[in-house]
Amino acid sequence: MPSVPDIHSAVEDAAFMNDALLPDHAVWVAELEGVIVGMAAWREDWLTHLYVLPSHHRRGIGDALLSDVKAHHPKGLQLWVFQSNTPARAFYEARGFRCAELTDGRANDEGWPDARYVWPGKK
Repeated sequence: MPSVPDIHSAVEDAAFMNDALLPDHAVWVAELEGVIVGMAAWREDWLTHLYVLPSHHRRGIGDALLSDVKAHHPKGLQLWVFQSNTPARAFYEARGFRCAELTDGRANDEGWPDARYVWPGKK
């Protein structure tokens, strides 16, 4: 997201992936022709990351990843998204998530206002 400050270096991002994300989360990737174009990571009932390369947006990749994660969490999921990320918020809302909380961003690394979304699960 160009509007969010890039507060970590590429080395720090790689260390986070190797030392925190991969050991402690389930991580699935979407691959096309040998290239990873998207990923979803979750831990317990939290979807912590959902990312699709911008060049592959609107091709159903994010929807497929999210559907797979939801299938593993029939009792519900929650996630954080920046309030300013209106495309992501619309994406989640269109897939049954509802905003449960808005914050001023003091609790996240970037200091940006965020929103907690909840998907109640299958009824």
